[in-house]
Amino acid sequence: MGLINPTDMDLMQVIDDTDQVLDAVLKFYEDHEEAEPQQIKSNEDRMFYL
Repeated sequence: MGLINPTDMDLMQVIDDTDQVLDAVLKFYEDHEEAEPQQIKSNEDRMFYL
């Protein structure tokens, strides 16, 4: 029995462009906010809580 779940591999990405990295991080948190909504309004606020 391994420690890594096969679905965990979906969390891994290789991104070279900094704008695409930011987009991927923000999308991850937006997708998870839907499950657990928070009161974070702006992108700057989201960056603070990363």
